[in-house]
Amino acid sequence: MSGGFYDPLASGESQKTAGGEGIADTAAVPAFQRSIEADFPDAQRKEKTVRKPLIEFLRPSEIAEYVTPPNHFLVGDSLIQRGAMTIFAGPGGVGKSRAVFSLAVAAARGESSWMGFPIHFGFKTMVVQSENGLPRLSKDFQNLGDASGLDGRLLVSAPPDGMIAMNNPDFRQDLIAAATPFGPDMIVFDPLNSMVSDSQERDIIELFKFLRQLAGEVGTNPALLVVHHLRKPREGDKHRGRSMANLLAGSYVITSSARAVMTLQAATDAEDDPHTVLTVAKCNDGVMAPRSAWRRTDGGFFTHADDFDWTAFDGQSGPVTKIREEHILKLFNYGKRSMTQAVAAKQLMEMTDCGRSAAYGALDYQKGRFALLIEPDLMSGVLRLSAEGISRSQDGDEDD
Repeated sequence: MSGGFYDPLASGESQKTAGGEGIADTAAVPAFQRSIEADFPDAQRKEKTVRKPLIEFLRPSEIAEYVTPPNHFLVGDSLIQRGAMTIFAGPGGVGKSRAVFSLAVAAARGESSWMGFPIHFGFKTMVVQSENGLPRLSKDFQNLGDASGLDGRLLVSAPPDGMIAMNNPDFRQDLIAAATPFGPDMIVFDPLNSMVSDSQERDIIELFKFLRQLAGEVGTNPALLVVHHLRKPREGDKHRGRSMANLLAGSYVITSSARAVMTLQAATDAEDDPHTVLTVAKCNDGVMAPRSAWRRTDGGFFTHADDFDWTAFDGQSGPVTKIREEHILKLFNYGKRSMTQAVAAKQLMEMTDCGRSAAYGALDYQKGRFALLIEPDLMSGVLRLSAEGISRSQDGDEDD
């Protein structure tokens, strides 16, 4: 038998001499290990380590004694919290990015609230975004006045080349390298569809795995706020409250994986209506807050809309019934008058004592109650009575 080959039937004494002088000193080593060392002397062998269990079980008494770490909750009643993911969704152009930007600024400045929710302490935010270039970002920060005081508490990425490549190990490594010294309490990803090529279940699961790994590798265990889109509206959509979560585009995994979901939607389809509605559609760890209405300002931020017409927004009976067909006909002087939507809405409010949302809803020439009566003049940008509206006004009092 050749030297160094392990013979399981051989005695310990014969093993001492079978392999020559180099093997004689290994008699005290287990035979199997001597075989490996003799046949593969240069092999890299790992030391035995105690592996951490992949799952841990706690007794009820241990769970009851758990104390939540200080500064674990950032915003609201568990709405945004460390180590958890919150989805902030809305249709395109409603102001999602600006709303999230306003949260980051408010937290950096140490303000006490954001869109009706308490900010529990001043915290740091890192925004990873792919849609707004420096011209837009520069305008946003110039509107803030002196932005130098925010430098130590807010970082915003320039749009990367292509997508937010969370599936690229180098990209994740660079992101961790930037986040670790900064120590963010919250990381914003805007938007979700820039991080996946397809919003199907497998891609979303993989993305969320990367995001959780990222939160674990950044020493501050930051909260994750992901900006997302609502799917395109369908005929008959009347989602409100919790059901708004059903409108998130893509896989159901998005909603089920998030601990909280907020949605921002326009109050009406009117281009110049600045009103939006903020809804908490999911909050697993806290109390569901009531929805609220906000008015978008010229600087892109939001102020509370105290006079918002909820009845008109919900399409229920009430103030919206104040507006009748005869009011529409009279508003346009039975076909002899045209005006911009803003002017028409203001005069309709004065005429019927309705709310702003009700007026804009009534003047919606695509989906409103009086859509058959109204049409736009695309060349001049005004509204007027349609042929149907003029036909119905034949019996109206033209002197009124």
